[in-house]
Amino acid sequence: MTTARRAMGVRLLAAAVALTVFAVGVYVALDRDDSGTTPSAAVIGGSHSGTDSSVVATAKGDKLHVFAAEGDEQPSRSVTAPRPFVPLVTLVLDRDGDWLHVLLPARPNGSTGWVRSDDVTQSIVTYRVTVSLSDHRLVVRDGDSLVLETSVAVGKAETPTPPGLFFITELLSVPDSTGPYGPFAYGLSGHSPVLTDFANGDGQLGLHGTNQPELLGSDATHGRIRLSNDDIGKLASELPLGTPINVVA
Repeated sequence: MTTARRAMGVRLLAAAVALTVFAVGVYVALDRDDSGTTPSAAVIGGSHSGTDSSVVATAKGDKLHVFAAEGDEQPSRSVTAPRPFVPLVTLVLDRDGDWLHVLLPARPNGSTGWVRSDDVTQSIVTYRVTVSLSDHRLVVRDGDSLVLETSVAVGKAETPTPPGLFFITELLSVPDSTGPYGPFAYGLSGHSPVLTDFANGDGQLGLHGTNQPELLGSDATHGRIRLSNDDIGKLASELPLGTPINVVA
């Protein structure tokens, strides 16, 4: 058996083992960086100041120690990968020497901390997503280029989609593409401000397809962001983990 075939077998086995529950049903976690068929972020070795791109810090293991301040000797908390075979990513906000100030995929929304640069791999993401809650619009850009502008459904008044800066933490493939989440679902770093236990999950925000396209353009969800199945299929082939998502009122 060739090396390429063995590598492919390992990837297929990993995908098969990574069955998981995201809201309702069984889903397959996709590691898009390993597939070789979808875009991944460009690895960098130093600081980065591009205004139309972001820096993502990916943990070298499945757990990352987080410090309250740069230079602290003991971590104040730890964060873990969302599920097996899925990288743990954070969004870099600032850098001070060998320390990175990062946005965390944790409650409360907007939680930040400092991590050692030696504990992560840094990469550049040129994509960014903006969601307008009042306009029910999602806009995706890659640098200066418009990738997608489309109508979305957002949270109802009693289960609102919170505004804020978030980022993509995982991508899941849905076996039943005709179900309520369409063919793909992105997990986001944020959480519902009112739901702490919802459909076998912890109220994590998401970006996914739908089997009710007639509700796009309205307040109709439990806080997650719905878009058409065609649109989520397009994004699933483009947006890497760590892509920032700015949700505005």
